[in-house]
Amino acid sequence: MRAPRGPTASRNCAALMRCYGYNAAFVAMNKVVRECDEGAKRANCIEELCRIDALLLWPDTSLKKIPIISASRSLVKRGTIDVIQIEHKFLPRRTFHKKSMHLLVFNDLFMLTKPKSGSDDALVVVDYCPRNLVDCLQVTAAERDDLLAHTSISAVFATPEAFRGVKLVLLRNSAQRTVEFFLVMSLESDYMRWMSVLNPSEKVEGDEKIYEIWDCPQYEVLADYHANENDELTVSAGDVVDVYRKSSDGWLEGRRMSDGHRGWLPTSVAKELMTEHARARHLKERNRLLAASAQLMKERTSK
Repeated sequence: MRAPRGPTASRNCAALMRCYGYNAAFVAMNKVVRECDEGAKRANCIEELCRIDALLLWPDTSLKKIPIISASRSLVKRGTIDVIQIEHKFLPRRTFHKKSMHLLVFNDLFMLTKPKSGSDDALVVVDYCPRNLVDCLQVTAAERDDLLAHTSISAVFATPEAFRGVKLVLLRNSAQRTVEFFLVMSLESDYMRWMSVLNPSEKVEGDEKIYEIWDCPQYEVLADYHANENDELTVSAGDVVDVYRKSSDGWLEGRRMSDGHRGWLPTSVAKELMTEHARARHLKERNRLLAASAQLMKERTSK
């Protein structure tokens, strides 16, 4: 069949070219809009960080001051909450300290502050820790009963079973030490919202692990792999990939650091690097093992 010629064909060709031109312009315009939205969100984040930075006070000279404003940092959640810390001065005597503290949770940083007396807004920095080195643990029944027996929070909960709290461990705080304390929430909604922020780093859906962008493992590619499907990632030996998902049958979904391209690749062509994520995971595993051993020893001693 011969292609049509003449004025009609020319008009069709011109209309098609205009259509392609409109589509290209639409795609370009959408890209500009997305970039503007992202720029506006980034500017809002920086403004919020500047406001918070202006409120922070660092009176403790032993506490190393760290910069708050960063292009890669954003505030996730902040709020005032009851914090209980147990002090062991003279064993077996313990002192329970209950204070109202203000938590600042950024995408990469956890900060513990307290409102300055006589000021409505100023916050005194008490401690801080990288967010991926914060371990969130369930309060045991023995710990719960201890808190209810030695503090005023027993008046908040009708029964011990109604207790809502969590044990927070800073595996490497501002002084490079491990410290632990308890957070207590009177409302169930507060508990759920804080837990979604304090303990989100690794989720399991079936046999699949899902990681947060701010706390994900990195893999180095050991051998070239060419994508066989559209959702796979072509990689070369030496590439480094941020991994966001792991499947049980040997596949990783991640983003190549060199260009930001995202897709799936087999675990057989890559190995995990010893990054902050891996070190944090090992510290959390060690901390939980020590806590379980201490609990077991306590139960055996009480019998």
